[in-house]
Amino acid sequence: MNNCIKIKLQGQVLTSSDDHDHDHDHDDINRTRVLSEYDGKLCILRGKSPRGDFGHVVVARYRREGGKFEMVHDPHPKETFLDVGGKAGFGWCMFFV
Repeated sequence: MNNCIKIKLQGQVLTSSDDHDHDHDHDDINRTRVLSEYDGKLCILRGKSPRGDFGHVVVARYRREGGKFEMVHDPHPKETFLDVGGKAGFGWCMFFV
């Protein structure tokens, strides 16, 4: 069974889910501390598409230093990644563990 950790980036809630999409909330876990455990690791990152008012996901790498995501791969043929200049920010990231 593959497990993943899904971190809601617009809130302070960490959601842990397995490949059956069962979510378990852990309200008392600090998002920044959890993200630091995945420094340098690849993840699926969800944000706003630069091509319209809808969501899009890319492969990214989290960097603890600076608390930023490095875009690695965009499955869309235009490879425009995510709209990082907008107010929406990122919705969530998912690390496979």
